[in-house]
Amino acid sequence: MKGKLEQQKSTIVFAPAGVSVRDFYVRARFTNPRDSAEMPWDYGLGFRDSGQGSFYILVVTSEGTYHLYLRREEYETIAEGVAPSMLLAASERNELGLVVVGPVAYFEVNGEYVAT
Repeated sequence: MKGKLEQQKSTIVFAPAGVSVRDFYVRARFTNPRDSAEMPWDYGLGFRDSGQGSFYILVVTSEGTYHLYLRREEYETIAEGVAPSMLLAASERNELGLVVVGPVAYFEVNGEYVAT
């Protein structure tokens, strides 16, 4: 799947992939919209959408951090930390990799393992 998402302040913009699988590996490339010092930004991957308003979302931020949330009625933080290989300057590209097998997920940024 290929596409372009425009940044919108204080809004989460989704682009569904249109697939439904239990276990998967996904790689997604994102281009930073601007220098992180100018205005914050974040991007990420949503998965395990129940269709009932419950899903996981993995987010990386312009501060070089990551956050894994479980969305039910509220966003519950499951894990968070630093993604040391994140590139933060304007127009730099980051590649997120996510492997999900059963209840376990493995996360990488720019080919470097970040967390399980």
